[in-house]
Amino acid sequence: MRKQGIIYFLISCSLVIIFSHSQVKAADFTPEISNPQISNPQISNPQTPDLQLPDLQLPNLENPDLQLPKPETPNLQIPDQQQCAGLPTSFNHYPYQEASSSQLVLIGNKQKLHMQAAQAFGEMQKAARSSGVILKPVSGFRSRSQQQYLFYGVAKQRKQTLAQRAKVSAPPGHSQHHTGYAIDINSLKQSFAKTKEFAWLQRNAETYGFQMSFPPNNPQGIMYEPWHWAWHGSEEAKTALHSACKDAINSVSTINKTGWPTNQLPRHQ
Repeated sequence: MRKQGIIYFLISCSLVIIFSHSQVKAADFTPEISNPQISNPQISNPQTPDLQLPDLQLPNLENPDLQLPKPETPNLQIPDQQQCAGLPTSFNHYPYQEASSSQLVLIGNKQKLHMQAAQAFGEMQKAARSSGVILKPVSGFRSRSQQQYLFYGVAKQRKQTLAQRAKVSAPPGHSQHHTGYAIDINSLKQSFAKTKEFAWLQRNAETYGFQMSFPPNNPQGIMYEPWHWAWHGSEEAKTALHSACKDAINSVSTINKTGWPTNQLPRHQ
């Protein structure tokens, strides 16, 4: 029994020694983690792929190759006054182009006419004088700015509506006086129709190319103006006076470019 006890003691001591030795070896292989020396690898940037965009053919916006419809050519036939009736106007007045100063000459009383009309008026004055009739210019060429006052300014002074004013005066841009071919003779009253001067004009004015623009019951509905005459003695004059009617065919918006208030334009069915 004693021998057996000694063997157990020796075995126990051996196990203790083996166990202690294994703990030392394990400690030798435990890594140092208090201050690890870890080197960070250098990560390279990913390469951006070289994308080849297609060569897009964008349209040239300044000069697009588009087949646009061509505007219709207007009818250049000069209409007469009856044909003009009912066309877009500013209170029944048609638009007229303003003559340039180089086309105008003095005819007396500080008034001017287109040089062709001025020559014809001088000849008519001379013929009338030989018959004891004196023809005096009251108003010849008028600019748009002058007509602006005569229409809007006088309407305000007299407390007239624009429709009322348009019966006796044209809106700016719509007066025959702009052309330099129209003239008011001797008076601005309808009583002029009872004078010998008017009677002479009725008999002879057309010989010199002058026609009364607003006779009684005229298609435009303008007040009778026995004093207002316009010279139609050349193709240039006819074009200037009659093209107003032709231009009125275009639209009310075209006429409105003259400065006439949009809310005052008459409606046309």
